[in-house]
Amino acid sequence: MTTTLPTGTWMLTPDTSVALTVKKLKLITVDATVAVDEGSITIGADGAVESVSAALDASSFASGNDKRDEHVRSDDFLDTEQHRAITFAATDTTAVDGAHRVAGELRIKGTAYPVSLTVDDVTVDGESGAFTATATIDRTAVGVAKMPSLVIAKMIDVTIAGRATLQS
Repeated sequence: MTTTLPTGTWMLTPDTSVALTVKKLKLITVDATVAVDEGSITIGADGAVESVSAALDASSFASGNDKRDEHVRSDDFLDTEQHRAITFAATDTTAVDGAHRVAGELRIKGTAYPVSLTVDDVTVDGESGAFTATATIDRTAVGVAKMPSLVIAKMIDVTIAGRATLQS
């Protein structure tokens, strides 16, 4: 096994998961997930990350509470009827202390916002790879601002448990 992806284009597999964690009323931790529709990582001949992109299905938002999930999918928050996809495209990647910092644009409800992911725990076994990526985003800065931060915290922790396969 290695800890870097070999040269080529890697496609995210359907079991890649995106977990969200936010505080409600400063006391209750709310966990949710969003499904990944597609994504790819391209590694150049020199081993450098050339591109990273992903599309998430906003309408798949699930927290285990149907009423909450419907509200988050509504135009008060994600507006999934008008904007089903949440996308990410990298603009820069940097190796930092055994990890990678992937800066890019997160597009929610048609508007792009800067975000930085820390990618670590990369393992590769042949043509299959896995990684963890984390970020903290300000929900109000990305246009998800319906509730005041006393009710729902501004900061959302994002954890991606990614799996990818090398394409020929």
